[in-house]
Amino acid sequence: MYQFFCILEVADARLARRVPIEGDLQQEVSAEIDGQVEKLAPDDVEIIPYEPGYKPEDEIFVIKKYPAPGYLKKALETPDALPMLTDEELSEGMVKALFGVEISKRANPFTVAFQNFDGGQVLRRGHRILFLDQKTFQKSERTGLKIGTKVSAVLRGSDLLFQSEVLVRRYLELDEYFEEATDDEIDDLLSHDAFAPSDHQAFMDLADWPSRRKITSILRRGILDKVPPETIAQTGREFRVEVETTVVDGQRRIVVPHEKKAIKRLLRLLDDDLLESPLTDSKYQVTSKRKL
Repeated sequence: MYQFFCILEVADARLARRVPIEGDLQQEVSAEIDGQVEKLAPDDVEIIPYEPGYKPEDEIFVIKKYPAPGYLKKALETPDALPMLTDEELSEGMVKALFGVEISKRANPFTVAFQNFDGGQVLRRGHRILFLDQKTFQKSERTGLKIGTKVSAVLRGSDLLFQSEVLVRRYLELDEYFEEATDDEIDDLLSHDAFAPSDHQAFMDLADWPSRRKITSILRRGILDKVPPETIAQTGREFRVEVETTVVDGQRRIVVPHEKKAIKRLLRLLDDDLLESPLTDSKYQVTSKRKL
């Protein structure tokens, strides 16, 4: 059986609250959550280490030794000390996720199951929500919430299991695993010998979070230390990506684009998002890849 909580987002801070449920209903919801956990992480599922840029299909990601953030630790260590979710917090759309902590003494390792939560799951007081009572519908003056139909992450012991990083980032701290390049890191990239001198600040102003994620990946893989600008430009031509080069101090260098779309195309090229099929020689832009 599970004890239930929620995660709030208040002024850019995340907090945990208790969501006490009446006994019989607690058992029913717990059974439902057990079934959802089984669907996300069945015994025969392939579990792979988290890999940026790859979208699992039949597999699920794992982050081992996940360091639980403070608001989650409080629910695990001192659950009864947490305040209860209030009507105002629910009605104001502060709830970002629901989660259940397995409280069975036989649970080893313990399981925490997370569900994303959005405004459509709130039954707000004052709205004309009608409930069937025997033969007639009656209006309820109470605020309520709907339990979701699937879990998006499971913490099993210290292992965090999930499929979609986008969903999990909405309620758990994952910045150290899904890093966006800082301005200093962008400055490091553009200062590489592979690039001609450019306006770094103008580039930073155009770099949105997907581009910054790409830059982090490019820096980590060290592609510019392995592949010369001439090869990058030649590969770009093969995939119809224009890579302008120039000669600076006798060395061929890449000219940094000045338009957002051109920047994104160059970053996709440098991050190996453009692939060629060995069977058909067809060329593809991919949004998901896993190194073999």
